Amino acid sequence: MTRSNLTGQHFRIGFNEGVPFLRIDGWNETDHTYKNLDGIDSWILRILKEYYNFTFELRNCHGQFGMKIENGTWTGIIGKLVRNEIDFGIGSIIISEERSKSVGFLQPYWITHYTFATTKTTYETDLFTFLRPFQMNVWYCLFILLLITWLIDQISNHFLSANSNLIVITLLLLIQRPYRNHHLNSSDKLWIFIFAISSLILVHNYSGNLGSMLTVREMIEINSIDQLVKACQLGRIIPLVLRNSIGMKYLQQIFTSEKRLDPIRNTFQEIKNLNDGINLIAYGSVTSEKRFALLGVRERLLFGHLRYGYYLPPENEETFFFSSHFSMATRLTFEYRKQFNVM
Repeated sequence: MTRSNLTGQHFRIGFNEGVPFLRIDGWNETDHTYKNLDGIDSWILRILKEYYNFTFELRNCHGQFGMKIENGTWTGIIGKLVRNEIDFGIGSIIISEERSKSVGFLQPYWITHYTFATTKTTYETDLFTFLRPFQMNVWYCLFILLLITWLIDQISNHFLSANSNLIVITLLLLIQRPYRNHHLNSSDKLWIFIFAISSLILVHNYSGNLGSMLTVREMIEINSIDQLVKACQLGRIIPLVLRNSIGMKYLQQIFTSEKRLDPIRNTFQEIKNLNDGINLIAYGSVTSEKRFALLGVRERLLFGHLRYGYYLPPENEETFFFSSHFSMATRLTFEYRKQFNVM
């Protein structure tokens, strides 16, 4: 196929901003100007522009990708393509069978997974954390040991008039404090020697475990879709889904046969754009007791995770709702689609 020179051609390009695919600095909604254009989609657009010598103007679609509503019309960036308001769209547009019937797509350039991120992980608060380094049976044994020591000490003081204060010395050894008593018999000294070694091991074990628990605290994490479903079912978390997105389409129509997702489907809240959802899971828990889970494509959630520190589960099959491809969308009648696909 021969190279086309599109000098003089001016294209209207709709966009939805979202790193790592598209970032626009200094956008002016009034005259459609910007200071800087960056991201994967912008790099592809720049290559096409330099190769085919066309010009373009950008039109903001405000984070709306598009969904087919009941009257058969499309919303968002797909709707603008169908109504011939723009020539093609950029900004991490997911390919779907339904969309392909109404708009065209260039060759896909990225495989993505639809997953979720949650409010920053919280920590278990427990007033009895100081008891957790040992199991309860260890504490019971220690208590019984001290009780027996006290009884022996009382019997020894009563019948032998030893006045050795063995229980006091045992307690001081247990908390690693020095003691002074020069009136000890041989059996008392043997007991103190054995218990001194035992308490040394016991105290170091306890302090090490307690230090580890306080340094690396136990976290409440949601690491699978099944755990997310259970949290929604118990009312512990509110899922957030982008309005008129393919994720909402899957939940409301395509995944209706999967009954296990009903708790998510019945409790989710719509958000206007991804930034609103990111703000809720990043800062929402600070102002309220509610926790949120944002559903979206992993790459966009990953960049938010790196910036805001909310929790993103491991990348595996247990955290994926579905997989799909990213591409640039065009009008069905866009005459340069084949040429652009050559690139």
